[in-house]
Amino acid sequence: MSNIDLHNHVIPPTIIDAIMRDPQRFGTRFEERDGKRYFNSHGRMAELQPAFYSVDAKVESFMKEKVDADLIDRTSEYPDEIVKGLFEIGAFSIKMPKEYGGLGMSQMNYNRTMQMVASHCGSTAVWLSGHQSIGVPQPLKLFRTHEQKDKYFPRLAKNEVSAFALTEPNVG
Repeated sequence: MSNIDLHNHVIPPTIIDAIMRDPQRFGTRFEERDGKRYFNSHGRMAELQPAFYSVDAKVESFMKEKVDADLIDRTSEYPDEIVKGLFEIGAFSIKMPKEYGGLGMSQMNYNRTMQMVASHCGSTAVWLSGHQSIGVPQPLKLFRTHEQKDKYFPRLAKNEVSAFALTEPNVG
């Protein structure tokens, strides 16, 4: 394989490591801007966040060691220790700003982590994703006041799961 189209793919860490070893092979180059490191593939920039590797390793280890995907699918329940553990490793706060207790990761790094979670347990990936994207944190991040962010982000990052309800006329 001489080229990887980075435009439409989530890039796992193993691929990033290969790109870093031989960027020309992948049509990619690395750039430094404002003290941050980026890779540029065909004009598309993405920040490399070293903290991602630590978070991803924690999440991957937790998923393999603690999460029984078959049991969750069979019972439709999450054991309390799983929920508590996911909060402790930051899985519920990947995209939330650091100043409010979140990890402050980029959308790309969030996608990488969700890809890894989904490869182990689709139900957990949907749950974590719903909490951080269509649940309260993303709209709070984009549209709310500082006072509201101060009040809700720390709770959502540390021990409360958000909810999302969609209703339509004549639909169950």
